[in-house]
Order: sequence, then structure tokens, then C-alpha cells
Amino acid sequence: MERVMVGIAIDEIEKAVEQFSPEEQERLEKKLWALRMDPIVNKMRKAARRNKITEKDIEKTCKEVRKELYEKCIARGN
Repeated sequence: MERVMVGIAIDEIEKAVEQFSPEEQERLEKKLWALRMDPIVNKMRKAARRNKITEKDIEKTCKEVRKELYEKCIARGN
């Protein structure tokens, strides 16, 4: 597929989008959201693969945090 570069200013795009129907605007919004979110989600997935964490690690951390919060609560007299 051959690509063609077109010089369009943002304000021209905004004016064009304002002329879209609400359905077309929603469709465009979903596409733009996906364009923004896909790289972020991919980055998170890549980081998750690098930083493996087990269920046991999660449970241990949760217990530690609960204990710490409980001790703070007791110290304040709650």
C-alpha cells in the first residue's frame, strides 16, 4: 500500500470533525482511543513479562501491607 502525506492543520481537522454526525464522532473517538492506548497496553504487557510475579508474592505483599495498616490504625487509637 502506497502512502501519501497530506498537510492538514489541526484546526482544519477539528472543523471537519464538528461536521460529523454523533455516530461518526463516536467511531472516530474509539479509533483514536485505541491508537493512544495500544502502545501503553503493549508497554505494560512487556513490563509484566519482564517482571514476573507470582500469586505467592502478591499474597505476601498484601499481608505485609495489611499488617502495617492495622498497626498504624491501632497506634492512632482507631
